Amino acid sequence: MLSLNQAIEIKESILATFIFQKKEVDTAFYDFINDPIAGMFKGPYLSLKLPFLKASEEELQNIPLTIKPKWRKRVI
Repeated sequence: MLSLNQAIEIKESILATFIFQKKEVDTAFYDFINDPIAGMFKGPYLSLKLPFLKASEEELQNIPLTIKPKWRKRVI
């Protein structure tokens, strides 16, 4: 499959999967996904910047989600 098609399908899947009850959260998420400069998709590809930053305990407690997955720790 062409990378452009894959990027479009991933973007559409993300937007269809994540719908937030709070309007400001939903708007911020939508804007992040669709922003051509600071967003996740910058053309026919997606951009994940490394290194990822780990959230603090306070930030973890304030995640505005009903379901909070327990992320497994990476073992090197």
